[in-house]
Amino acid sequence: MEKTGAIVSSHKVTVEIRDASPSHYLMKFESFYKLSENGIDMYESNEFEAWGYKWKLIIYPNGDDNIEGNDYISVYLAIANDSSLPAGWEANAVFSFFLFNQLCDNYLVIRDTYRLTFFYFTFVFFPFPFDQYRAFSGTSMFEIFPSELGRQVRRFHKVKCKWGFSKLISHKALKEQSNGYLVDDSIIIGAEVFVVKNQGVGECVSMLEDIETNKHEWKIYEFSKLGESCLSKEFTVGDYKWKILLYPNGVCCQRTKESLSILHQLMLRDLVAGKGLRQNTPFLSKTRLMVNITTKVISIYF
Repeated sequence: MEKTGAIVSSHKVTVEIRDASPSHYLMKFESFYKLSENGIDMYESNEFEAWGYKWKLIIYPNGDDNIEGNDYISVYLAIANDSSLPAGWEANAVFSFFLFNQLCDNYLVIRDTYRLTFFYFTFVFFPFPFDQYRAFSGTSMFEIFPSELGRQVRRFHKVKCKWGFSKLISHKALKEQSNGYLVDDSIIIGAEVFVVKNQGVGECVSMLEDIETNKHEWKIYEFSKLGESCLSKEFTVGDYKWKILLYPNGVCCQRTKESLSILHQLMLRDLVAGKGLRQNTPFLSKTRLMVNITTKVISIYF
């Protein structure tokens, strides 16, 4: 018997029943179907605040014609007044929509879920000779064990400032009295939003073109009289200021009996000083500068 596996991912809409009302917004339409009868094809809710952002619900009573939402109710969550937000803004959020069941006094919760399913295939090999096994090879057995990772995170930004469902619920299901979502032409819709905070940690790597080769010479006198370490004068290479740190006898923790020659005992270390590194990229918390350093000992004066 042998077991192997494969991963398949897909986006799913999941629903569940919940007693608790939505944390952030709830709105009631007392004459829902009169909206479309009076030519109101789209309705925007009042603004509400959640996680430092202002949001609104956009509802299409007869469906969003732009995304083939006919015979359904389309509901979207959108950033409100995005013109007041700073340039380059974005909000990564998970959200759920709620439909109140007025007969059962609970809520139908609809959310966008990212589903990752791992399929385990269990193959059963039969102890027959090869010719007979070929005849039975089609009877291999397999088992499937799905697992869900949870809610889908949606990125709200200038180009895409709303997310939702073009087919939240069909008019047929809504009008079915036993479902309890539409009573006396009234319907209650809610929303819950949770923002995934961006920590602003990242990294940008770039290579300079037309790299300039620089040379700096440091002449040292009375080498034998130097102490444990010696620091050169400051010099400039590119946009940065440098110093050379010299350990005439090597760094204590790296000294070995084999390091007999002066060249092996010389250890040069570069230090950045003066001008700071560039920090104008907003998502960089740290900046590292990588350089290629070649050290040559021309002569040593005692």
